[in-house]
Amino acid sequence: MTSIIFHIVLLAIFAYLTVTANPTWNPSTNPYPKVHTVDKTYTYRSAKQGGNVTIPDPYNWLEADLHKDADVIKFIDEQKNLTETYLEKCTEKDAIKASLTSAFNFDDYDNFFFVDGIAAPYYTYSLTRANENRPTWYVCTPEELEIARQNNMATPPGKKFLVEELLSQNGTSNMKDWMNSPDGKYFAYLVSESNSDMATWYIRTIDNPLVNATTFPPGGEGALPDVIPFCQGSFKWSLDSSGFFYVQTADSDAGANTESGSSVRYHRMGVPYENDTTIVHPDPIASDGRNNNWLLMLSKDGTWLILVGVRDVLRYSKVYATFLPGQTLSDNMKWISVAPSYDFKLSPINVVNDWLYFSTNRDALDGKIAKAKLDWSKARQVSDVNTLKDSIDFVDVVPMQPSIMLYTQVALSDQFAIIVHIVKGRYKVQVLELETGRIVHTAIPDSSSQVTSITTALKGKSVNLGLSGTLSPRTVYDVRWNGTAFEDVLFTVQKINGVDPKDYITEEVLATSKDGTKVPYSIVYKKGTQKDGKCTAWLHTYGSYGVVEKFYFDETYFSWFTSYECTIFVWSSVRGGGDEGAEWHIAGQRQNKTKTIEDVVAIGQDLVLRKIVAPGQIVLEGISAGGMAVAAAANKAPQGTFGVVLPKRAVLDFFLRRRSTGGSLQIGEFGDVYDPTDFDTIIQWSPLQNINKTLDYPAMMLIPADSDDRVVPAHSFKYLAQIQALRPNNSNPLLMHLVRFAGHSTAGLSAQNRADEGLHQLCLISLTLQQKRIN
Repeated sequence: MTSIIFHIVLLAIFAYLTVTANPTWNPSTNPYPKVHTVDKTYTYRSAKQGGNVTIPDPYNWLEADLHKDADVIKFIDEQKNLTETYLEKCTEKDAIKASLTSAFNFDDYDNFFFVDGIAAPYYTYSLTRANENRPTWYVCTPEELEIARQNNMATPPGKKFLVEELLSQNGTSNMKDWMNSPDGKYFAYLVSESNSDMATWYIRTIDNPLVNATTFPPGGEGALPDVIPFCQGSFKWSLDSSGFFYVQTADSDAGANTESGSSVRYHRMGVPYENDTTIVHPDPIASDGRNNNWLLMLSKDGTWLILVGVRDVLRYSKVYATFLPGQTLSDNMKWISVAPSYDFKLSPINVVNDWLYFSTNRDALDGKIAKAKLDWSKARQVSDVNTLKDSIDFVDVVPMQPSIMLYTQVALSDQFAIIVHIVKGRYKVQVLELETGRIVHTAIPDSSSQVTSITTALKGKSVNLGLSGTLSPRTVYDVRWNGTAFEDVLFTVQKINGVDPKDYITEEVLATSKDGTKVPYSIVYKKGTQKDGKCTAWLHTYGSYGVVEKFYFDETYFSWFTSYECTIFVWSSVRGGGDEGAEWHIAGQRQNKTKTIEDVVAIGQDLVLRKIVAPGQIVLEGISAGGMAVAAAANKAPQGTFGVVLPKRAVLDFFLRRRSTGGSLQIGEFGDVYDPTDFDTIIQWSPLQNINKTLDYPAMMLIPADSDDRVVPAHSFKYLAQIQALRPNNSNPLLMHLVRFAGHSTAGLSAQNRADEGLHQLCLISLTLQQKRIN
């Protein structure tokens, strides 16, 4: 019955979905560049076929180095010329630029970190002002900050400490992470070139700012000689600030190296990096190609080092603990085995009185807080922690709440921790008293915002929360213990002039997917907007890893949303995400990945069926795995469902993803192309292998990044070449914008890069959808 109803609805929708010729695009006068093919194939095992299946890969040569290979460079140049020539028709370009400039016109305060428990406590924080391309880091006293917040931080408190643009001569380096030392003397910062995943740790003293420069050595002028390459994070200072623990990985080789296993090392300040102590060596690569990657947690009192090993993005883990006092750091220390195999997730919070507190999904699919006693008398000295096979008993502290996912957690002090649950796609931030398991405070209740940062004070009882919303670029709270209770202290609320978030409504809607499942999505619109089938929608989707990706500020989204008549912004909650709990994630995972794609299509159809938007007036956009979902949905959706499709940093050839850095990490979420059963599922949805040569596609712009070593830009190159070859007379343009000096994450992009990327998207939308501009 469900199938019959779905097809009746589909026919009803299809009856009034028509493809209108794009007046700005003529395939005969805009021929796509000629791209040569090669006779390259890959062979895989198929359970369904009961044998081998050979897949052609005619554009395999586009996987070559985009900075060095002459043919790839020629391909990029020709596609750029095609895109830029077409966008010259964008008569709204100046208005779009002005709108984007307005969207960047706020003070982006972030990363507040309180270094307390020292003689002269201070804050460090980052700030990007309206006319700045990258953040500048500041140092201020608590008194300076208190004065500044009385005036909504109109004047930045304190003094400039580190200007990120001075980390390289051309301003392309960016900071990905940082860590102040416990004594307040040092500032460690993780620097990436062009926002690639692979980065280098540098150290400078807090009294040696980088605010002017005449030379541009790596790490900036004044950095100490303590330099740690090939890192992605996981850094912990020792309690006495004499050195630090860190995790080091293999070089990604621009995304070509599939062996990314990691080691745990210790660096003593002033000692050459080559003499660092290796504490745990890399694990051997598993038979399925998966690498173990180590993560670190150091207890608040600096005595316990907790080692967490994960082998894929699902973060099922093995966990070991060592008590540091009385031991010489080496690769032959005493360890306790907490959880010796990858049977469940375990994420440590803190160790208090030898009790390890952590979150886990063992016997609790949506997650719970538990604790385990670390009995040091049972520790064993080993040169390989993998030889330890003991497990220890768990005691529940906070039980699981069904369909409410425990999203993240962080130690606040020996007494408290911050825990974040996802309730119907919204963040619920609470303070937990560890010993009693009692929730003592709920922060920022009922906020339609995404929590973008959580930083706890070094030693005290306060946590800083950064938030952003669809129309609210930045709000910062400090959740503080006042001696008897926690209270939310507002630091700043940043707004865009002329736009009041209170003038907008957020509404929850349910679409019916192909299998009858009700799929939630949120629509945001200005009060007074009529749902009469005449509006245009921007539909953002993700739907993987159990991640919730909604209700956050993006300058391009904002510019589009506030510049045209009758606009609706749509945040999807498709299966594969964590909006409805862990089961919702599983329902769009691995063998169920096609459900994610069907949900995206269903939301697009539901928007039209409910007359929320006009037929063909939907901008479908997603980033990374979300980009993969939107490209797959474009392949599968009935003609005319979407008007513009924007896959950004998108995984478009999942077979290439498996051959790239971190490819084996994706097995738990998407499956393994080398597994016959998984192959049969992946071949059904991998976007490159499912381009529909008979479908008239909506306007499309692929947006890869040239320094992306996670999802290499060849994904977009190959998909673009293939779809242009199969659809040379498509009534809408099939284009690409390659973002330069940029990596996978948009978080580290310069303002200039973000604005340019936004301009390309909005010009394509303007030319395609012909909306009426009001701003």
